[in-house]
Amino acid sequence: MTDSEYDIYGVFRKIGSKGLVIFERDGTLLRRKSPPGYFTLGDISNQFVEMLRELRERNVRFGFISDQRGMDDRSRGGSEFAALTRLLDQLMGIRDAAPDFWISRDAIERESEKESRDQDEWRRDVYAAPILRAIEWYGVDKNETVLVNSTAVGLLAANHTGVTGVQYFGLKGSRAMSPRVGEKRQDPSSSETLEIEWLCFRIQQILGVNNS
Repeated sequence: MTDSEYDIYGVFRKIGSKGLVIFERDGTLLRRKSPPGYFTLGDISNQFVEMLRELRERNVRFGFISDQRGMDDRSRGGSEFAALTRLLDQLMGIRDAAPDFWISRDAIERESEKESRDQDEWRRDVYAAPILRAIEWYGVDKNETVLVNSTAVGLLAANHTGVTGVQYFGLKGSRAMSPRVGEKRQDPSSSETLEIEWLCFRIQQILGVNNS
């Protein structure tokens, strides 16, 4: 990762210049596993990366927030986060979909006064803090910012910070499982394609870059 600015939160650089799209890394770029386990290259959604490449072609500014887990769900910390981020960043760079930023939520969490605050309020603020950090760093208005998240907590964080929240479910592991007897098998890739096409359209619609 070159031409980047590093701080306690992660990696920031200036590639795109239109709006600001913040993706929750796990559940969007990386498929969630149940139970959580070791990440493999197969957990990266190629169709999602292609969508990011299209956003990059339209000069949309985007990046990812996440916790500090590494390839293994049991490995967590700054070095593990950096190793996984470096790998993902290189793979996406090859596909012409390099993100503007990677932000660690855990670094912000360590700065919070958890013991002296309401737990729900603390959790909400931990999810909201990376959004506000990215907005501040890039100097983007909140009405030009989109948070794409696969959880209800993410949408609450979007509401709390005053940005537009978009829920993306992605390809869940349960969709790839064999159907029960009597059920018709569905192609999970087809469902994922339709959802990603909708997500790409929705992002461009919010940012007003459809015809750019």
